[in-house]
Amino acid sequence: RTDDLAEEAAKLLAARKGKVPAAAAGLDAAATGVRKLAVDWLAAEADTSAEARDHLRAALTSRYRPVRSQAAYGLAARKDPAAFDALVRLLKEADRPKQQEQPIAALKELNDPRTASA
Repeated sequence: RTDDLAEEAAKLLAARKGKVPAAAAGLDAAATGVRKLAVDWLAAEADTSAEARDHLRAALTSRYRPVRSQAAYGLAARKDPAAFDALVRLLKEADRPKQQEQPIAALKELNDPRTASA
C-alpha cells in the first residue's frame, strides 16, 4: 500500500484501546509507518507508563532494524540502561563515520559508565 490507511487504522485503534496497547500491536505491523508510529507512541508514554517502557525495551530485539534503533534512541533519551547494548550494536554496525554520529550522541545522552569502554 502507498496510502496512509494502516496508520489511520492504528490511530483509530489507539483512540479506542489506548496508545500503549495499540503501539504494542503495531511493533510487528507490515507497514513501516505503523511500526514507526508505534515506537513513537511508546517513547512518548515511557515516562509515565511501565508497560510502555517494557514494550519499548522489548522492541530492542525486533526483527526490524529501524524499530530496534528507534527504541534504543527513545530509551537513551530517558536514561534507560537497557538501551546501552543496542546502541553499542548500532555503533559497531555503522560503516561510515556519519552513521556513527547518532549512536555516539545517544550513548553520550545515556551517560552510562560503560560508554568509555564501548
